[in-house]
Amino acid sequence: EDSKAKALLADAEATLAQQKSKAIATPSAKSRGSGKGLYKTVNGVRYDRETLDAVEAASAAADGNISLSQAQSFFEGGKAISKVKELTLEHCLKTYKFSDEAAELVRGKVGV
Repeated sequence: EDSKAKALLADAEATLAQQKSKAIATPSAKSRGSGKGLYKTVNGVRYDRETLDAVEAASAAADGNISLSQAQSFFEGGKAISKVKELTLEHCLKTYKFSDEAAELVRGKVGV
């Protein structure tokens, strides 16, 4: 019986470890994988974290000048653009350097 109890305990521990690893590896929809929530507040204004992070990364990767192809990636998925994402992209147009084509695309998408 002692070996059965040890086997059951080992199975339970293995199952628990597996569940913990899945919980860590699978971010919640709320955090979108950032662990910091959906929004990022800059100077008291709430922006879409995912979009802001993507624009910041594109700017860093492009030596500060965001290209048309990088700007197109901000709109992948074909979903409607939320008001918060529009506000975020307007902020990004003022804050980051975009090529003329990229800026035109973003302005057209957000109606600026």
